[in-house]
Amino acid sequence: MTNAASALTKIQIGEIFPRFAERYTLLGFGPIGAPSGFGAVWKARDLWLGREVALKLSNSDMAEELRLCRDIEGQTVRVFDYFRSEAGWNAYAMELLEPPWMSVSGFIRGHRYKLGDLQHYFDCLEIARSLLSGLSQIHGRPYSRAGRFVHADIKPDNLFLLLVPKKRPGTVFRMPSTESLIKILDMGISAENGSALSGYTPAYSPGKKVARPGVDLYAVAVTFLELLTGVLPSRATMGHKARIRAFIQQMPSGSTYIDCSGLMSPDTSIGG
Repeated sequence: MTNAASALTKIQIGEIFPRFAERYTLLGFGPIGAPSGFGAVWKARDLWLGREVALKLSNSDMAEELRLCRDIEGQTVRVFDYFRSEAGWNAYAMELLEPPWMSVSGFIRGHRYKLGDLQHYFDCLEIARSLLSGLSQIHGRPYSRAGRFVHADIKPDNLFLLLVPKKRPGTVFRMPSTESLIKILDMGISAENGSALSGYTPAYSPGKKVARPGVDLYAVAVTFLELLTGVLPSRATMGHKARIRAFIQQMPSGSTYIDCSGLMSPDTSIGG
């Protein structure tokens, strides 16, 4: 289900937010990015600063989402202005992620999956590490009662990757630093730890109704397997380690050091 903002034209947006014209010019012929139930994003030109930004619009209150983006220091997008219309529409301006930034879903669609692609395994491990680092900032300190949140909608569409691989001597890892590799977007349904959950994407959710860090970690596991293989695993696959092994085996790494950790038969030797 998409948000009503997705159907708005430039003229309608200008009528809803008359102050936009003072500072922003909408670019293109429609929203950018994947359709969402929580809003629509347009590319725009900031006339005051002479730079391009992203404008997110929604017919629901986005104050909590905006607060989280501003309060969580780390791998979320930078947020600038916030607008509210008399008719109940909301909008905010944020940094625009353009190439070499790309969505993880776009990376999956464009990647040429092939057997024995060991470098892809290492790249996926770096991406997963960066994602977990960003989530640790959202989840907060383990023993703190305040400032602990659950994103609740981790999936490839809501993750942006800085795709600038560069070979470095003495290591197989080639991605940017952990802090700059992944940006976590769309905090629209994020919730405080322990509160009720709603609106999540079923394919990336364990089906829990309460916000816990494990909800995000499950989504990370699903996303990692999809990134690794190019195929979205089912909930049935995620429910058993043997099924996960069989799922990954469709795209073997070509490395005994990885495959012998459980993806190959127990009698396969390291030198085999």
